[in-house]
Amino acid sequence: MNTCKYTYNKTKLTLSVDKNLIKLAKENKLNISRFLEQKLNIWAYGLVGYDVAF
Repeated sequence: MNTCKYTYNKTKLTLSVDKNLIKLAKENKLNISRFLEQKLNIWAYGLVGYDVAF
């Protein structure tokens, strides 16, 4: 696992990202930041209505 500093909706997060995910993203020329942002949007959308602290 790699630890990445990331800002999402003006909230600073520290994410643990699997090394294989980063490698796969690079091999497929994917923007890892954009990929993580999409995943966070999906995750956050599923928590609508819940009291969530980051």
